[in-house]
Amino acid sequence: MTLEHKTWMNLNEASAHLSLSQSFIRRLVSEGEIEYTRSSSQSSKLLFKREWLDAYLEARMSTLKSTGRNGASNG
Repeated sequence: MTLEHKTWMNLNEASAHLSLSQSFIRRLVSEGEIEYTRSSSQSSKLLFKREWLDAYLEARMSTLKSTGRNGASNG
């Protein structure tokens, strides 16, 4: 199944979907910036719903637009 059709994603898949590093996503999780759950297995892996990831992207884009920033460095 391709990422476009998956409902739940692990950290690696979420990283690919958002084009962000796994460590940055972990930071977003710890800061409460992105919704997640943990698997019920002993490893308790991070799991993300596609809609949660897309909501983060929408909020991020909205913030960038409202501040007049496009994510590019003004160097």
